[in-house]
Amino acid sequence: MKLKIAALVLCAFPTAANAFFLDGNMLYQSCQGADNGVDVYNYAMGVSDTSKALGFGDAICVPPNATSGQLADVICRTLSGLPEIRHREAASIALVTLADSFPCQSE
Repeated sequence: MKLKIAALVLCAFPTAANAFFLDGNMLYQSCQGADNGVDVYNYAMGVSDTSKALGFGDAICVPPNATSGQLADVICRTLSGLPEIRHREAASIALVTLADSFPCQSE
C-alpha cells in the first residue's frame, strides 16, 4: 500500500523538466516490438528487483516461478488498456501494475 501511494504521488506532480528517462509511451513501443533501445522484459525485472532493494518488498510478491515474460505482459496489458497514462513515468506505471498483479498475502 505504501508503494501505491508513493507511486501515485509521484505521478500526480509532473515536473517541468520531466526528470525521468522513460515514459509509458516508450515502454509501450517496446511492448509493440519497436527496436527503440528499451527492453520491457529487463525493465520489468529491474523494477521488481529495485522495489525489493528499496524496502518495498511487501508490496510486490512475484511468485518464484514467474517469468520476465509474465512481468512484461502485465505491464504491457496496463499500457494497452490505459492509453491515457502512457505519458507518465514508466517506473511508476510498472510499480503500481506489478503491485496490483502480484500482491503480497496479508499475514
